Amino acid sequence: MQIEASSRNGYEVLRIREDLSIRSNLSDLGTAIDTCIQRNALNIAIIFTPASHLYTRTIKTIVDCYKRLLRSGGRLAVVGPSQEIYDTMATFGLTALISVFPTENDLH
Repeated sequence: MQIEASSRNGYEVLRIREDLSIRSNLSDLGTAIDTCIQRNALNIAIIFTPASHLYTRTIKTIVDCYKRLLRSGGRLAVVGPSQEIYDTMATFGLTALISVFPTENDLH
């Protein structure tokens, strides 16, 4: 999985550069989150491609990442999700746990 990292408004921004599908290997996302935690970059924002879809395995990975960050005193956010991703997150109650921002400029 291709992930591009940058910093913005106190967040480490992880931009996933490939469309997530049911076959996607999400271990790279977990590794990227763990690397951020080791570097004490505890506010992390994820950006998915517009054509990405959330599946059970993706949701599990996101929840696991959220829990690891929470234990470390950090926060997880999602930036600019498609309506489908937002709706899926809302259905599973993730929008109550994970901040959702329309753009990188809105991160705070």
